[in-house]
Amino acid sequence: MSVKFYSVSDEYISYLTKCDKRVLSNHQSDRKYKRPYIGFLFKINEHDYFIPLSSPSENDYSGGSLKCSTTTIIRMINRKGAFIGKILINNMIPVPTSELEMIDIECCDKKYSNLLIDEKNWIESNLKKIRRSAEVVYCLKINEKKAAYWEKRRKPGFLNSTVDFELLEYSLQSFVAEKTR
Repeated sequence: MSVKFYSVSDEYISYLTKCDKRVLSNHQSDRKYKRPYIGFLFKINEHDYFIPLSSPSENDYSGGSLKCSTTTIIRMINRKGAFIGKILINNMIPVPTSELEMIDIECCDKKYSNLLIDEKNWIESNLKKIRRSAEVVYCLKINEKKAAYWEKRRKPGFLNSTVDFELLEYSLQSFVAEKTR
């Protein structure tokens, strides 16, 4: 599978943030870095899910060492051993294709283009790991409020910072319905 990078329309993100405050803003004025809010797609529960990428930050280090990846935050290391960014599984959102804009890596400046190529290569080499994490987080969040599901399981703390997938899937349907009126 060849990974393609996308950005999501501000209108759609604004719509979703009214439903769930944990949805990351992609508006240019809200960015900590100049890097645009981009991600890639996976199909989950018959929906296209936009999985956002994020730049490295000080929070990725502990005692001078890079923290390990978790179920919800997957850190990407390029072939030279440099930390190049992370994948934010707990912030993935269902998205209609009408609200996506493909990022043309060739049109970016050389330095940024090289970064995107490194990230693309890393993602393509780790698709199974990413898919497994995405499906696990999705399943756990969907079952978060079902007491029977948790009888013999411990509920992970990351669910508190994970977007509400069911609510966002419903919001996606409402958004599409409003746009087609």
